Amino acid sequence: MLEAQGMLRETGPALGIVERIGASALHIGFTLLVAWRPLLVIATAVVHSAVNLVLIRMFQRSPLLTELALLLIGVATLGLGVAVLR
Repeated sequence: MLEAQGMLRETGPALGIVERIGASALHIGFTLLVAWRPLLVIATAVVHSAVNLVLIRMFQRSPLLTELALLLIGVATLGLGVAVLR
């Protein structure tokens, strides 16, 4: 099923590492935001779903740009989470 959707590609391990760093940063940032204001759980759930949907669609066109976008979004979210808890 993944192959039919164009989701299986030879992109090498480096892209997987970038993806994990971006996803981890995003989740840690969301966790910090929810720790700061628990009601943000609703907003972070919506944003998480939107990011997933957009990136899944982007991946079919360009895996590299998709993972770089995730990294950028993740680092920005982590930065925001750290900033609000200072």
